[in-house]
Amino acid sequence: MKTTEKDPTARTVTHGEQILRKLLLTRFSMRQLVAYIAVYDYRNIQAAAHQLYLDHSTVSKSISEIEAALNMKLFVRHTRGVTPTAAADVFYRHSKQIANQCTRTAAELARITTGAAIHVVIGCVSYLDTIAIKAVSRFKLQHDGKLVVRLLFGHTADLHKRLKLEEIDLVICRLGTHAEQPDIHAEAVYDVGDIIVVRPDHPCASQPDITLKDLLQYPWILPPPNNPFRSHLESMFHQEGLPLPSDVFEIASTFAARGILLDNPNVVCTLPSNSISSDLRQGSLLQLNLPIKLSQPPVGVLHRPGVTMDAYAESLILSLRETVTEP
Repeated sequence: MKTTEKDPTARTVTHGEQILRKLLLTRFSMRQLVAYIAVYDYRNIQAAAHQLYLDHSTVSKSISEIEAALNMKLFVRHTRGVTPTAAADVFYRHSKQIANQCTRTAAELARITTGAAIHVVIGCVSYLDTIAIKAVSRFKLQHDGKLVVRLLFGHTADLHKRLKLEEIDLVICRLGTHAEQPDIHAEAVYDVGDIIVVRPDHPCASQPDITLKDLLQYPWILPPPNNPFRSHLESMFHQEGLPLPSDVFEIASTFAARGILLDNPNVVCTLPSNSISSDLRQGSLLQLNLPIKLSQPPVGVLHRPGVTMDAYAESLILSLRETVTEP
């Protein structure tokens, strides 16, 4: 008789995990999960109840039922609301995925019966907005008229979180550490090519040997502190033994930064060369002879693996590559 060898890499499922799995599959209703998500989001049972048009007691009972079934404390209650525990963070992440999947299922079923349009939600970091807008237009043209494309802008961490929660289908961002996720596929598309630019009538525009120190006396446009590129710029100044500029506009959007730069002859800014290629060709902006000595991660596309999203991701990648190489 042939024996089956046990896979040495297979993870052993504990008895406790088996019990929790059975509870999650059989004991909870969508009504309870929706109440839980609202309480987690608002950090207040009364506010959650108001949002759901339910009584305070109904929402409170749903939370108590979940905690009792799991035998875990999910919220610490106090006079001003509730504070989630570590278990609550985990339960929220998966509850949110379930709720989002129900929303998507309803939308897909409705499209089958009504012939409604397919929706694709694309998230993009704000500093790539000028490239994304052009690329998404190309992406839309590659598909039939029933494809509705929603473009959202935000911070890298927030977009990545929403991608994992299935609120977003595709994300355009610098890859960096976000390329190393087992449940998210990442593909590099192009190198950003950040450069330091000014208007051609800037006082330093005609100086051949400009230094970073020389530029500290002028206003700068910098990304906000929570922007990944901000930390790279801080490293650039630190390597030169210099502080960050003190006269600063903090702007995440390349489109907005470009507008301020074009309106002010004294402002200095770092921008992706691909995003302002037409300004450089026309001479409305000028690249300073001062390279950014930093190794930047490439721009890429993130998405959850799957037949449909793989196809959309491939289409978006093609659109991005065509956009950054157009004359």
